Amino acid sequence: MTGWLIVVLIVVVVGAVFMTLYQGSITTIWNSIVSKITGLLS
Repeated sequence: MTGWLIVVLIVVVVGAVFMTLYQGSITTIWNSIVSKITGLLS
């Protein structure tokens, strides 16, 4: 379980960086992150 938590944290951090670099694509990137997390949980 610890491994999955690390993966989620990495995804969130990377997502935050992309949001900062690409302000116009926040919605698209956020939806992608949510989809990945949802996929891992389901």
